Amino acid sequence: MNNNAANTAVVALAMTAVLFWLGALPGFTFDQAGLERLLDTRSCPGCDLSRADLSKADLTKADLWGADLRFANLAEANLLEADLREADLHGADLLMTNLIRVDLKVANLTTADATGANLYRAVLAGADLTEAVLFKANLHRADLKNARLVRANLFLADLSRADLRGAEIDGVEWNGANLIGAVWIDGRTCGPGSRGECRLD
Repeated sequence: MNNNAANTAVVALAMTAVLFWLGALPGFTFDQAGLERLLDTRSCPGCDLSRADLSKADLTKADLWGADLRFANLAEANLLEADLREADLHGADLLMTNLIRVDLKVANLTTADATGANLYRAVLAGADLTEAVLFKANLHRADLKNARLVRANLFLADLSRADLRGAEIDGVEWNGANLIGAVWIDGRTCGPGSRGECRLD
C-alpha cells in the first residue's frame, strides 16, 4: 500500500470513529419514533427531541412536559397553549415562535433564541432564561415570577403588565423594553414612562 492510500485509510478510520463517538453522545440525535409520535398526536412527554427540526410545525396544545428539546429548531412553530413544564430548551431556536399562553414553568431556556417570539400570557414561573435572547419578544402579561433572567437580552421586548416578582435580573439588557404596568421584583408596579427601566412611584 502506498503512502497516499495508507493516509486515506487512516483518515477514513478516524472519521468513522468520530462519527461513532458523536452518535453515542447523549442528546446528539433525537428519537425518530418520538418525533413521529409528536407530529401524529401532539403528545410526547419526556421525549428526546434534542436537535429535532420542528420549524413551522403546528404543535397547538402539545404535551411536551419534561421533553428534551436542547438545540431543537422550533422557529416559527405554533406552540399555542402547549405544555412545556420542566422541558429542556437549552440553546433552542424559538425565532418568531408562537408561545401564547404556553406553560413553561421551571423550564430550561438558557441561551435559547426567542427573538420576536410571542409569549403573551406565557407562564415562565421558575424558568431559567440565563443568557436567553428575547429581542423584541412579546411578554405582555407573562408570568415570570421567580424566573432566572441573568444576562438575558430583553432589548425592545414588551413586558407590559408582566409579573416579575422574585425574578433574578442581574445583567439583564433592558434597553428599550416596555415595562409599563409590570409588577417589579419587589412587588411594586412600574409606572408610566417605564421604558428601558422600571420607574417606581
